[in-house]
Amino acid sequence: MGGSDRFLGETLLITAWLTEHDPQDQTSVKNLADDCLKAFFPKNYTIPPFYRKSTLFGSPIFEYGLFSQLNHYRHILVWLFRDTEADEKFNLCQEQLLDLFFFRHKVVAAFQKSREVHEETNKKYQEIENEIKSLQQIGKKINLDELENQLKTLPNLALSYENLLRYLEDYQNTIAINTHNYNERLQQIRSILIDEDISFLETFSKEYSTYFQEQIKADLGYFNHGSGLLDKAIASIRGRVAIERAKSDRREEIAKQISDRNLQITILAVGTSVGVGGIIASSYPLVTKEEPLLPPFSTSFPHRFTTSIFYSILLGSLAGLLIWVVYQIAQSWKKR
Repeated sequence: MGGSDRFLGETLLITAWLTEHDPQDQTSVKNLADDCLKAFFPKNYTIPPFYRKSTLFGSPIFEYGLFSQLNHYRHILVWLFRDTEADEKFNLCQEQLLDLFFFRHKVVAAFQKSREVHEETNKKYQEIENEIKSLQQIGKKINLDELENQLKTLPNLALSYENLLRYLEDYQNTIAINTHNYNERLQQIRSILIDEDISFLETFSKEYSTYFQEQIKADLGYFNHGSGLLDKAIASIRGRVAIERAKSDRREEIAKQISDRNLQITILAVGTSVGVGGIIASSYPLVTKEEPLLPPFSTSFPHRFTTSIFYSILLGSLAGLLIWVVYQIAQSWKKR
């Protein structure tokens, strides 16, 4: 075994015999247990701190390792047999005790992993709050592209966030299942050793395993609020995007109508110019040397050139008016 970061397992059980010459007072026995622990590990190995002492099968047992140091938690038991009765009872329940340590390991490992997921989920929760704040700061100055980008970002964030919550639920279920198995093995030990005091073994499932489940339950209660925030944010952004798209489509429609009108005016102007030019060109041959074009009201009758232009413009105007009236009637029928 190397440095303090390496370990042989979740629970290490060290057993030894107390002889008649060994000290019997509690302090001396505790020191003896410490010496056994130190002798088992290399000199440079960091010994886990002492947690508690108790009695199991009539013999003193010492537990090392603190849950307050969960990141570097190591669980070691030093069990000092006073007589053969303790050894015999241990042999009778050896299979159940090993199962207990196995299920205990599963519970502790699940809670350790849940703390890692808790940290990651908390970071995601902060991201959610930041996204909500940035959405609120947009205010009236709405950028459709920015909203659409958020509409792409938030669902991905929601998916990763929901996965983390699912991991927490899985670890909670793992702890519950293995706690149940742990209690079943305790019941088997009670049936084998009737009236035996096994409160030392019951402490883990009654106190710590229950605390682990309650802690994850509290985490889920807190972080589930983030899912609600994301759902509301996504719904809000979708609504705003729909409104902005409608406004944008309306602006494009108005711009198209203005463009169409400008085109119509241009066509009208060009058509009018061409028409006027054609009228003048077709009437100009009426101006001759025998009948020159004179100033207005200088003759009794208007010149044929003037009369031709007048009647051309009059007839063209009447034709245009007739076309406009027919168009308006057609439009009114379409609206019905």
